Amino acid sequence: MILQRQTGSLYYEIHGDGNNESIVYLNGFASGISNWYPVIKGLKACYRNVVYDYGGTGDSESCGGYVFCFDTYCDDLNGLLDEIGTESAHLVGYSMGGWIGQEFACRNSRRVKSLVLVNSSSRIFARQRWIISHFIDVLRDSDISVFSKLMFISYYSPEYFERHDANLDRIKNLANSYFGKQSRSNWESLLHSCLSFDAESRLGHLRMPVLIVSGENDFLCPRMTARRFKELIPASHWLELASVGHAVPMECHSDLSLAIRELLAGKFSAEAAGNLGLRC
Repeated sequence: MILQRQTGSLYYEIHGDGNNESIVYLNGFASGISNWYPVIKGLKACYRNVVYDYGGTGDSESCGGYVFCFDTYCDDLNGLLDEIGTESAHLVGYSMGGWIGQEFACRNSRRVKSLVLVNSSSRIFARQRWIISHFIDVLRDSDISVFSKLMFISYYSPEYFERHDANLDRIKNLANSYFGKQSRSNWESLLHSCLSFDAESRLGHLRMPVLIVSGENDFLCPRMTARRFKELIPASHWLELASVGHAVPMECHSDLSLAIRELLAGKFSAEAAGNLGLRC
């Protein structure tokens, strides 16, 4: 489905019963909506699951007036909630999507029933700024396949590479295809927009349930970023998954789906987390 906006169009899909509560999934920088399909599989019987591509990414389009910034991303999300007739929704944000989810929740708390932050951070830390700047340089100076391979290596854990060695080329080619749908300038602008993100001074005001999900071996958002969330949002839950990298939705989709379901049902506990991985 297509939502027409003044600055372009948003491609979105709805999976599940339209009469149920809505969960809206927010993509990571290098992940498309198809990465959410395995997570949604365990939730679509009880929830309406909404996935979409940000303006100028994937199958969405941007016109000349589109500005890649968090003001725009939040406006687009507001428009999408209006389009699907949802006053408030549960948000699940992965990586960059976690930054958009935090920004949106801080600005529009009445529209957010709960917030799940997967492999994300409360601001851009110095090491992350250096990594993102390096990604921008590679994107600008190299073939898109080189950039895609760098992102792929950064996202997945060593264990994932060992388990899926026979399928790595297929997965990498899918990533190449995803990046190839849009111009390099769009991807570069998207990365640049992340460099200024900082929600730390506002997170303490959040009152909706918050779940933090991290990977033990996350290269891009290491354990310190999850620990910082716990300092800023003391009532939040933190689930750390063992032997997992930055790509939790792809590496541990069943565990993530179960954790979301437990949180939304008000049943998330140390015991539930213990069945999945490590809770800190």
